[in-house]
Amino acid sequence: MFQPARMHDVRGSTETSSLVFRTEVRPDSVAQWYRRAIVERGWDIIGDVTGGDGTITLHVGREGPPLWVIIQARPDDAGSEFSVIGAAPDTTATPQP
Repeated sequence: MFQPARMHDVRGSTETSSLVFRTEVRPDSVAQWYRRAIVERGWDIIGDVTGGDGTITLHVGREGPPLWVIIQARPDDAGSEFSVIGAAPDTTATPQP
């Protein structure tokens, strides 16, 4: 997790889990940190998109369920809010030999 950030919310469903954080750091700095950390930890950046509103979405993968990091400016312009979203593994699938 990017430091210094504070957990703001936890969300989940049967298909995903999401941790939402807030920081006073700008979105581009948060994205730079995640880009470096992802590669250093042996993951691959599959997609790296900046939307028209400035939201940065990183699609991250390796063996197993994918992750997404979605980073956006806070409405009060006091830094960033970002979510780390993981796909829940399918525990009902039959293992392949």
